[in-house]
Amino acid sequence: MNDVFPTLFLTYLLPFRQAFSQPGWQYFQGFIWAILLSRGRKCVTQIARSCFFLDRSLSSWERFLAEQRWDMHDVMRQLVGLLHAELGEALLYAGRYVIGIDPTYVAKVKGRMLGVQRWREHSDNPDRGTFMTGHQWMLGGVLARLGDHWRCFPIWSRLVSGKAAPSHLVVSPKGACHPMSVWETALAMVFQAREMLSQAPLCAVMDAFFAKASMINPLVAENLTFLSRLRHDAVGW
Repeated sequence: MNDVFPTLFLTYLLPFRQAFSQPGWQYFQGFIWAILLSRGRKCVTQIARSCFFLDRSLSSWERFLAEQRWDMHDVMRQLVGLLHAELGEALLYAGRYVIGIDPTYVAKVKGRMLGVQRWREHSDNPDRGTFMTGHQWMLGGVLARLGDHWRCFPIWSRLVSGKAAPSHLVVSPKGACHPMSVWETALAMVFQAREMLSQAPLCAVMDAFFAKASMINPLVAENLTFLSRLRHDAVGW
């Protein structure tokens, strides 16, 4: 494998080594290479074909992607560390780190897959329809102003637990339990980002969908800055 990958590519992957076992590490390097190399749909078959240098069957790739327990927290922490090493103070804007959070939908065939359900589409694009069946993901990235343009470096991702098929739960200090809402999913990402960014001042940028009391009040209580647009149904106090 070392004879196939460019040295710079291996150097950037090395910080993630401790998050994987030895067999998993081989798969992970091949997986990243396949994502960069393959075009179009990134299905398991396409990934296995792109990794011609690994003598692994298609079923072994499926087991790795479906069952391997990656230390995702450590992987994300290492990504943040790489950004610090490469950009340093350029990540700060007005003395704050800036992160952007936005949901996205991935269509799936309804079946036994965890979290697949019917979602209401909030997009203004009429071609996408009103509803879709699949997963809703919450994505987050560090925003950096480089020159005259802003760049987003994606770091965080969380599966949104819907009402029809709840997959994540929130437990209060008193032991009360309830399904995690879309607001709590976004808040968890913001708080995780703050922890990974060394508790530094943080500004969260989100669209008007999140400009509600369920999102704003917890951020204000944690002394975090929230940047968004005013909703059409906003009520002020």
